[in-house]
Amino acid sequence: IGARINATSTANDSFFVGNSAGLNATGAANSNFLGYNAGKDAVGAANSNFLGINAGNGGTSASFSNFIGYNAGADSATSSSYSNFFGFRAGDGATAAHDSNFFGSYAGYGTKGAYKSNFLGYQTGDGATNAYYANFFGVNAGINATAAHDSNFMGQSAGNTATNAAYSNFLGFGAGFHATNAARSIFLGYYSGINDTVNNASSTASTSIAIGQYAGTGGFSDSIALGHGVKNSAVKQLNIGNVLYATGIYSSDTQSATPLSAGKLGIGTSTPSQVLTVAGSARITGALYGSNNSAGSNGYVLKSTGTGFLWVATSSLGFSSSFTTSAGLASLLTDETGSGRSVFSASPAFSGTPTFASLTATGTVTLPSTYTIGAN
Repeated sequence: IGARINATSTANDSFFVGNSAGLNATGAANSNFLGYNAGKDAVGAANSNFLGINAGNGGTSASFSNFIGYNAGADSATSSSYSNFFGFRAGDGATAAHDSNFFGSYAGYGTKGAYKSNFLGYQTGDGATNAYYANFFGVNAGINATAAHDSNFMGQSAGNTATNAAYSNFLGFGAGFHATNAARSIFLGYYSGINDTVNNASSTASTSIAIGQYAGTGGFSDSIALGHGVKNSAVKQLNIGNVLYATGIYSSDTQSATPLSAGKLGIGTSTPSQVLTVAGSARITGALYGSNNSAGSNGYVLKSTGTGFLWVATSSLGFSSSFTTSAGLASLLTDETGSGRSVFSASPAFSGTPTFASLTATGTVTLPSTYTIGAN
């Protein structure tokens, strides 16, 4: 029904309504062409529906598909079999567009390598390249993203203009917006990974994760950043809230639960020098255990072993906790000379030839026959 109806090559059992609907379409059996230029010049158009002005116009391998809307799947969308194109210019000019779904105005418009993917929303995946095995959900999600295969773009402007975005997940408004070298990344949150130079392109094992509003990798691969505005400052680093930092974290496709001997944890520092480094004071309300997993006893002190520490009694250190005579004081000294001031609560007795800078006594002091006080 309509002018210029001229389908060729097995157009049997098909329905053509509209000026130039199905014109020159080939292999067009068991199909419906409704609207001006609907399915015009389509190739391999059997078992399909073309509804709307220019819907499926020039599409190739267009069998078992649905083209609904102005220019839906038009402008020579290639290999467009087993796909659905719904909306104004949805999938218009898409290449290798088979086994995919394009829903919304400009959804998948001009997308390259768009097979086995889903495009849902205004301009989702518009101009994206190598967009196979991918999902684009939300206004401008994945628009002009490059190497976007095997990835998920969910949220308005998620992954917008991201480059090398394969094997990644962009979840949230503006997540991964204009991120570069963003392969094997996870950006979760409002503008997480925005303008991030992820730097995961050099190694297939590299992976980066940024979770939180405006969180980012800082351009360091194999890193994890958690928190609002938090970013990494080194490769293989975990940063939680700019408070807790772990360095040398594990990163491999081989699952492992083995602790890393080189891993370090910093509190208040991003560059821990030991397994645990605390920048600042520490308060411990419970027991502190030594290398032998003992908290010691009341009155014990810590003693270094060179490789750890132990709780020990003061008696094991070669001195008692108190003395009442000068002999007791002398027993604590490696010699009986020295400088400084001593105060005795009892009546001390000295032996040998002691020398005093000064001597003040309010009670009894016993001195030997030879002694020196000051210059005398």
